[in-house]
Amino acid sequence: MGSSDGRWSDVTRVRFFVESDENGRPCLMRGLTRNLLTRTTAEEDVQVLCRDVLSFNLEYYSGTEWVDVWSSAEQENALPAAVRVTLKLNADSDGQDPPSMQRIVPLACAAPAGSVTP
Repeated sequence: MGSSDGRWSDVTRVRFFVESDENGRPCLMRGLTRNLLTRTTAEEDVQVLCRDVLSFNLEYYSGTEWVDVWSSAEQENALPAAVRVTLKLNADSDGQDPPSMQRIVPLACAAPAGSVTP
């Protein structure tokens, strides 16, 4: 759905990335670019989602294997069966390995009933 004041199109580019904040702490960020149809360079709205995130990684499950890149255009307009999200968090100053968190999100709309799940 577009903006009620007509300034934005219905298409929004969403970008997730890790960048240091003004204090040098690594943060998971989200960038939104709403006006992709403008003739000038569209501005990106950037928001901090989580502090102390060292890395953010997405992997996609094809139904048979995990891959690092997914292009629906190359997959007959299909979505992956699942997405694996991995966050590596900033460790305390005790010198231990940074903790990581991983979640697998099945995409029910992507796979027909009875297909292989991760």
